[in-house]
Amino acid sequence: MLGGPGGREVQVSAGDVLLLPVGTGHCSLESSPDFLVVGAYPPGQQGDICTDAPSPAQLQAMDELDYPRSDPVSGAHGPLSAHWRT
Repeated sequence: MLGGPGGREVQVSAGDVLLLPVGTGHCSLESSPDFLVVGAYPPGQQGDICTDAPSPAQLQAMDELDYPRSDPVSGAHGPLSAHWRT
């Protein structure tokens, strides 16, 4: 599920890639025993698992994060960078 409680249920299959904007709530509602999630962050950033709604300070910190310098899946000339809003 993407978007936190009441969010959108999404089916994923082997080979799928999801690129989630900072602060996007997500969880697995159901998965097979061989399901694997790999998380990655731009250089200088790290994951911060939060289970409650973000505080004003956390929201400000998220707003101040830099965007990745290149598409994290396809590289410097990948298509995803065209969709990022700076």
